[in-house]
Amino acid sequence: MGRLSNIQSCKSVKKRSTNTLAYNWLRSESESNVRKNIMYRTYPYPGFVSFLIFLFTALAPACHAQASDNVRFVTIGKQVWMTKNLDVNTFANGDKVPEAKTSKEWKTASDNKQPAWCYYDNDTTNRKYGKLYNWYAVHDPRGLAPKGWRIPSDQEWTTLNNGLGMDNAGDILKSEVGWNSFNGSSGNGKNAVGFAGLPSGGRNSKGQFAFKGYYAYWWSFVEDETNDAWYYHVCCEDGKVYRYSSFSKGVGYSVRCIRN
Repeated sequence: MGRLSNIQSCKSVKKRSTNTLAYNWLRSESESNVRKNIMYRTYPYPGFVSFLIFLFTALAPACHAQASDNVRFVTIGKQVWMTKNLDVNTFANGDKVPEAKTSKEWKTASDNKQPAWCYYDNDTTNRKYGKLYNWYAVHDPRGLAPKGWRIPSDQEWTTLNNGLGMDNAGDILKSEVGWNSFNGSSGNGKNAVGFAGLPSGGRNSKGQFAFKGYYAYWWSFVEDETNDAWYYHVCCEDGKVYRYSSFSKGVGYSVRCIRN
């Protein structure tokens, strides 16, 4: 199945009126109403050819964690990723990224297509997960990523996913602790390459928080349609990485930077 048909399959899931966890939450239903429907399926992004290319060209270097300018990073193949989610409150030019604590503030930022950030539940004890940003902050021309870094493109996320092996890339990227169990099985990962993906949850465009401990969501820099952008997520349920298109650019997800 080629690239185009798989993008279409993602969109068909997005637009279908189903009672799935991701659909209902992004449509702003309360967490308590949809968590009972936690069993769901989406479509992982395919790329067998890319996977083979990655094996021959990118996996030779060992994965190893390093630190530079107080930023910890890990080399995975030919890519260099931060080992923590982004936690900045200024753009590259020094301008403040607005914090939106209340649901009204968050929704207003979404409605007005303005950048915003928050901590999960507006609780600074959740700082270990990094900040949640809407896509307007991610794509702001002032630049959200620190100097020398950028927000990964859709293709860069795909390269990472395919290179690690699509069936278990999520297990490789997830942290070894912190994930909730699912159907009696541990949701923790192996953290095999030092990516240390934590289950940071997210915030929908109306300001509701959900699924810390269950999911990690990361933005890409690339939009899908006028109101949508591509993101990637892993969950406690299985070991895959999923590519999806958001219902709104006003959703709050984590950001993981890649080096220039």
